[in-house]
Amino acid sequence: AMPWFARERAIEMDEDLRRRVVEDPAFALAMPLEDVARVESAAAEREGQLSLANGECAYAAAFYGLALRALALDRARAPMDASARRRKRIELRLRLGDARAGANEPGRACGAYAAALRGLGLIAKKRATREGEENEPEGELGRERRDGEECEETYDDGGDEETFAKEKPRIAAAFLRKANESSSKASIKGLVDGEVMFRIGRACQMAGRYNRALLAYETALVLQPDGPRDASATQVYLACGEMYLSLQMADYALECFRKVMKRPMEASLGTGDVLCEIASCYRVLRLPEEESRCMKSVCSDPLHKPIRTTNVIRVAWYRYERDKDAARALRELTEANVVKKTSEGLYTMGRVHAETGNFDAADACYVEACKMEPTSPKIWLEIGNLYLNGFQIPTIAVKAYGRAKELATFMQLQEDALRAARGYGCVSEGQTKFTDSSEVTATHENAVIGRGDAFTELGQASSALREYEQVPETGRVQIRKMKIMIWAVVALQRAYRRHKARMNAEIASGIRRPALLPAARPQEARPKISEALLAKRANRPKTEVKPAKNKYETITRQITRTATPRDRAPMDMLKDFTIKPAKKYVSPNASPATKRKTKGVGLFDFSRAEQKTPIATAPSSGRTSLFK
Repeated sequence: AMPWFARERAIEMDEDLRRRVVEDPAFALAMPLEDVARVESAAAEREGQLSLANGECAYAAAFYGLALRALALDRARAPMDASARRRKRIELRLRLGDARAGANEPGRACGAYAAALRGLGLIAKKRATREGEENEPEGELGRERRDGEECEETYDDGGDEETFAKEKPRIAAAFLRKANESSSKASIKGLVDGEVMFRIGRACQMAGRYNRALLAYETALVLQPDGPRDASATQVYLACGEMYLSLQMADYALECFRKVMKRPMEASLGTGDVLCEIASCYRVLRLPEEESRCMKSVCSDPLHKPIRTTNVIRVAWYRYERDKDAARALRELTEANVVKKTSEGLYTMGRVHAETGNFDAADACYVEACKMEPTSPKIWLEIGNLYLNGFQIPTIAVKAYGRAKELATFMQLQEDALRAARGYGCVSEGQTKFTDSSEVTATHENAVIGRGDAFTELGQASSALREYEQVPETGRVQIRKMKIMIWAVVALQRAYRRHKARMNAEIASGIRRPALLPAARPQEARPKISEALLAKRANRPKTEVKPAKNKYETITRQITRTATPRDRAPMDMLKDFTIKPAKKYVSPNASPATKRKTKGVGLFDFSRAEQKTPIATAPSSGRTSLFK
């Protein structure tokens, strides 16, 4: 067997490579494969453990990443079965996540934890392959190599879980509990417990992955109901309630906050803070009476006075909206800012000053709040409102509204940024907050409409209309567009009247000659005509012009025309009418030739020999029609 000093020397890392990693931690991920082949995975892991024990989390993350790369190349140098290699890979990825979280990199920590959870089978697998590799090996070897591939895609967490269901934590907890049993032979035995799941949940919460954080937290509470070692279960329930509330799952949030209400001091909160959170749940559930009851209890009962700075500011603003007591609101907000100056407190104080007409004090509060939190669209929106409606300086208001519009658009595109590092105890707790994405959308619409109003004040109607076209066609947008149209019509009328007045003044002063019609031009402008021609034209006979006939007159005359002229006496209608028998009877069955030969007249008929003038009778066969 190898002596102990030889074993210790065997796991030592190359000093040159170690120094280069310490000088530049990013070198561990960019190190060429030739240098990675010189590093043993156990040596790099030992350096990571020492760095993490000393609190050097960035160096520890670099060494753990190097250990994972070396483990992928140690297959030929250090034979290891697939299960042992899988266990070591999951262990190193969990430690890498701890190091990233300690280095205040929650996004990258969430990626390392996600890679470990994929190896455990708790979340969906995502195969990572080498860039540019088309033909991948098949079978167990190919799947094992793709799962263990160390590339950038491996540590991409793939975003948040699509949905969260209450049965998922119970299933995951049952799986881990069975794998950790003393009689279990699972390769992941003892790797993951309640403490590990609490750390994973905390990192996912800080990264804004709320569905995955809730999955980890709820699983940890099933495995370890008393909470993690460094925190209480009440703190975990508080974090879960805030995330449920952010995901608009108010029923689950109420359950968590009621558990926090039993022991609020374990989470460093007062009963007033919990009541404020419960009021937020009732607002999401659209129960205004219950919300008002909670807030009135906080405002009136000294036992329910909030401790959390955010809730102190919220109660002060609620009391101001209810009582309109600006002096008391400013006093309470000033006391809150003395205890801990926050951008949210300055922002709320500026709103009170702006509503009371103290624009200079409001501007000072907004500017100081903007210095503390320059990426808040709420603060920039209020600055735009102040300079447009208060100071009436639309040029500055346009810039402020534009900045608010850009930041709100970024939050809409990056939804995780809305939730990242939000919650009690986070570094951004005292900053301005959005309860959900609908509030971000409303802020964006207000910024766009305010920018359009500022352009309208500047007289840039086309720019204002372009801004209004970017938001939904609501009533207030339609009213603004209609005002611009009416203003354009009135401006056109005024411009036309000024033009006419100017033209008349120039004509009256002789500067401009009027453009006369051809009939009003002076006679001398025409060619002269001789006197003889004028006399000839004057003495020529005049022809009477007949009026134009009605276009229906001819047709009417033809229809009503009779054979008898109007100047002739009416004829005797019974003249030459006789009643006599037929000359010869012809059978109906006779031949056509016989009918032609014996053609005669009927019993009632006129004598054809004596008939000289046409008679106005109905036309019949063998007779001439009247209208022919």
